[in-house]
Amino acid sequence: MISRMELIGDDKVGILDKKMDSFDLCRQTALRKDSEEDDEAFMLVDLDVVFEKFALWKRELPMVEPFYAVKCNTDQVLVRTLAALGTGFDCASRNEIDIVMDMGVNPERIIYANPCKTRSFITHAKERNVTMMTFDNFEELVKVAKLHPEAEMILRIAVSDPTATCNLNLKFGADPVKVAPQLLVEAKQLHVNVIGISFHVGSGCNDPSAFHEALGHARRLYDIGVSLGFTMKLVDLGGGYPGTPYHITFEKVSVSSNCLFKHLSVDPSQHLL
Repeated sequence: MISRMELIGDDKVGILDKKMDSFDLCRQTALRKDSEEDDEAFMLVDLDVVFEKFALWKRELPMVEPFYAVKCNTDQVLVRTLAALGTGFDCASRNEIDIVMDMGVNPERIIYANPCKTRSFITHAKERNVTMMTFDNFEELVKVAKLHPEAEMILRIAVSDPTATCNLNLKFGADPVKVAPQLLVEAKQLHVNVIGISFHVGSGCNDPSAFHEALGHARRLYDIGVSLGFTMKLVDLGGGYPGTPYHITFEKVSVSSNCLFKHLSVDPSQHLL
């Protein structure tokens, strides 16, 4: 069982003196709580797995800077651990921005990855000096031009694996052929600064070739942005990378992605997220 307790922020973390099966630890914890007549729900998180996943990412995708989607889990210990490892943070609401920044994370490490924000949310981002934000529609550009002219915008395009567990095309993203090029032109006309392209092939991606299509569109739109005079400096790869080898392994997807990154020919001063 737990040999000692340590603090991460204001939260206690149990340290085990040896490796233990997660289910066994859950059972023992449940039995202990039951004996104490404590019927509150609990959740156990193995921080070793967090470190292992981070190391896997850095080994297999060294060119890509990981950004954690805060919506997945806002637990303070988890967020503090990831911040200490040097990850960036993908926030979708003002509350998520506050959670991360209240732990001391620099706003430069945050992407406001919600392409359709209310005026108050945009104003809040400006107040907290969060400048990187996504968009996929003209109306968002109009709001940003008025409320947050210093923003660095990232164009979200709709490209997805149709076999993914969660296909996001119906929710987010501009058509990469019919709509996205015109949005770049309109951003220029409104004097809104665009710095990159974003996509998400869908949670639970089963087909690595989905990244081929997505990166192809990103490369073309990236070049259009440069031709319009924007200083394009990043491509946001979104999500879809497997956390468990349910359908496909992380290694298989990363091999495919690394081959494509060479095709992108991204300058060292530019970033893949």
